[in-house]
Amino acid sequence: MSNNPIEAASNSWDLARLIYRICRWLGMSIGASMLSACVVFGVVWAAQQRTQDAIPHHVPPVVIPTAPAPVQAQRGDTPRHIDVPGSRPTLQAPPGPSLQLRPNRPMEMRQRKEVGPTLISSVQPEYPRQAEERGREGFVKIEFTVAANGRVTDMTVVASHPQGVFEASALSALLKRHYHPRVVDGRPVDSERMQTEFVFRLSQGYR
Repeated sequence: MSNNPIEAASNSWDLARLIYRICRWLGMSIGASMLSACVVFGVVWAAQQRTQDAIPHHVPPVVIPTAPAPVQAQRGDTPRHIDVPGSRPTLQAPPGPSLQLRPNRPMEMRQRKEVGPTLISSVQPEYPRQAEERGREGFVKIEFTVAANGRVTDMTVVASHPQGVFEASALSALLKRHYHPRVVDGRPVDSERMQTEFVFRLSQGYR
C-alpha cells in the first residue's frame, strides 16, 4: 500500500469506480450503485489513513560529537600552558585605605589670641613689727587667681619661712593688687594657679 496520500486516494477512487460498474452490471440503480461506490471509497480511504498513522515517521539520526583523544606528551616535549576560559580564579585587589574628609574645625579649636594678665597697681607689704624687733627675715610664696574683673582671689600659701611670721602681711598686700585680666579672643577670663613671692629683708625692708 502506498504511503503517498495522493496515490492512495487515486487507488481508492479506481476501486470505487470498479464497484460502481459491477453494481450497474448487476442491474442496480444509479443511486444505489453510487452509494455503494462511495461507501467502499470511504472505507478504503479510512483504512489507508490508519495504516499511514501507524507507520513511524522518519527521525533523523542524532550525531553525538566524540571527545578528541587525549594527546600524550612525548619524552623531551616541553609542557605547554593552555588557558581555559573560566578556569582561573578572579584576583581582586585588596581594598585600599578609604579617604575620609575631616570636618572643619570648630572656632574654639583654632589658634586663640591671648593677652595678659598684666599688673596695674600694687602696694608694699608691711614688715611685721615683732619680726623687725627680733631681727627676723624670711619669705612667703603664694598661689592665687586673677579673676576676669582683675581682682585677686583664691590665695594659698604654698611655702614660707619662718612659718607664721610674714604670711598675714604678704596676703594683705597681694589682696590689694589690681590686674588687667587675661583676654582670650576678646573676652576676659580667669587666670588660675598664678604665683608670686614676697621676700622680707631687714636691711632693705621688703623687696
